[in-house]
Amino acid sequence: MVDGDPASDIALPWQLTRSAYVVNMLDGFWRAYLPDGKRLDPRLGHHSTWGMVKSMELFLSQGGVVGKAVAALCLATVDLTNNNQWMRQDSLRYYSEALRDMTIALSQPRRDCGMGLVSAIRIFSIYESYFVAVNPEPSSKQSLGWMTHITGEISLFRTNDPSYYATGAAHRLFVDDRLYMISVALHERKPSFLRDEAWKTLPWSVVPKTPRDLILDILVEVPTAFEAADTYQTMASREPITAEVRRRELVQFCLGLHLQLARWHADHLAVVQWASQVTPLWDMDTPTPAPSQPHIAMLHVMTLYWGTSSLIHSILRATLKDDEPRPCNMSPEASCSKIIVALSNLLHPNIGLFRIHLVTIPLSIVMLQLQDPSLQLNALCHERRLLARCLAHPGCSSISKFLSKLAHLLHFNVRLQTTDLWASEVPPIS
Repeated sequence: MVDGDPASDIALPWQLTRSAYVVNMLDGFWRAYLPDGKRLDPRLGHHSTWGMVKSMELFLSQGGVVGKAVAALCLATVDLTNNNQWMRQDSLRYYSEALRDMTIALSQPRRDCGMGLVSAIRIFSIYESYFVAVNPEPSSKQSLGWMTHITGEISLFRTNDPSYYATGAAHRLFVDDRLYMISVALHERKPSFLRDEAWKTLPWSVVPKTPRDLILDILVEVPTAFEAADTYQTMASREPITAEVRRRELVQFCLGLHLQLARWHADHLAVVQWASQVTPLWDMDTPTPAPSQPHIAMLHVMTLYWGTSSLIHSILRATLKDDEPRPCNMSPEASCSKIIVALSNLLHPNIGLFRIHLVTIPLSIVMLQLQDPSLQLNALCHERRLLARCLAHPGCSSISKFLSKLAHLLHFNVRLQTTDLWASEVPPIS
């Protein structure tokens, strides 16, 4: 049974897919993983990152690396509420075996063009981020584990032509994982291959783009702006004339992205207006219902919109001269504030561990922005207290663990003591 000790003759879950053991484990997994333990509405799938969820039950019945990866994730998820030592041990064992199997699988011909392995690597990334204990003094290799897995996904995706991802499960995996692949480029501050015209068009030659796809078309350009900003800063003192040319090019590039954001805003005004009315959730223990599935999907998309706006406007504010005209409503602080309010709702424990997929990138953007010295931090005291309170909730322990890893990766203190994120009346993350 899931809530007791495993039977002595139980070996591997994928060898016992019809057993009560696996049925109970799956039931417990879905209760812990899904919003209010309810199945996700497939009509909303293209507006969020739950394509992989749709296939989880199928994956568990498979052998090899994918089945072991899912078994590890299932056990770790159920253990969050059951707290059984055997679950933790078996979960780590299956995870270790899946990693070893992956090494073998990568050297063999792949009938599905690597999509099964992409699914496994996506699970590895989640597992590494939220279930592998944080080392007090992590080595570079340990702290980059989750990012390394995403880099592995990129390599597998690039083995196929962009048109391969136009239909079916391949399309679903691609549109889900594009956000995570963009996050690598954001971290590296280097252009992403996903900004190439073929990668921005061919995967949607059959299925039309959703609002989420369209906002990611803008976000994928931000790493290019990051690189240009870094180049400008490096040249500013040594080659001022050339640097000024680069600065003007960067400003025009970002103003173009700003116009794309304005068009997206106008095209999806109803969603923008609804999301702007969402109120902060200060007390996660209050018996209020979690957001509905349509609202979860809309909030997820809006956090990506606000995150993209915040990054672009931060670059513009840093590069525009005082006598140059600025776009109206250019406020990274306002965007960050809205993200944090949305996150306070998306972090609600009733949404389940599925919220990992929803908050990871917006939370990363917020943490990056809170380190920006040009950000008017005094304007975000209220929101920083809200974020601290949410992350300190026991139901957000897995998210807090990710935050610790993210802080090490980005080379700043998770408590952000210099910016007063953790207000004295709010208990810090232990």
